Amino acid sequence: MNEEENEAIRKASHELKKDPAANFALFYDLTKKRVYFLIYSFTHDYATSEDLMQNAYVSFLENLHKISCQLNPMSYLLSTARNEAIDYLRKVKPEYELDKDDNAELVGRDDPSEDEAEPLLKEIESFLTPFEFQVYTLHVLSGLTFKEISGIVHRPVGTLTYTYSESIDKLQKGVNPLWMKNSKKS
Repeated sequence: MNEEENEAIRKASHELKKDPAANFALFYDLTKKRVYFLIYSFTHDYATSEDLMQNAYVSFLENLHKISCQLNPMSYLLSTARNEAIDYLRKVKPEYELDKDDNAELVGRDDPSEDEAEPLLKEIESFLTPFEFQVYTLHVLSGLTFKEISGIVHRPVGTLTYTYSESIDKLQKGVNPLWMKNSKKS
């Protein structure tokens, strides 16, 4: 996220504190993509991610009075979203195991059903480990910097950049030929 986006989110959160009903739409539009893909990087399920995203925003609004607009309200929202996803995994999916830092490297995770997943995202996921997919979605789809991702997954920035680089290498070797082959059939 660049500084201009951060500033827009700070301003929107300041306005949100003044009048939540009137100003939520703008705040939501500025933050929804990042929140959704953060949760999706944990759950790998579209419908569940949407439900948890709603819960994260409700929790954020309930605690709005505690949040300083001068700091980073997006960080608070992302932490809330991350906690919602982890709580969901612990509660609903007891066969899942989170690593020692609750980083959602899931063991025994079922893939989402075919009707829930977009074909390209499903193919990308099939080439990557759960942690690589999480880093990929947070960086590419959510637009978070490696420093911001580091705060979410509690891993060093160097590890994240290496993981992302490895993910891109895997995807260049796997996804491009597959999709090129499929597009020639059309």
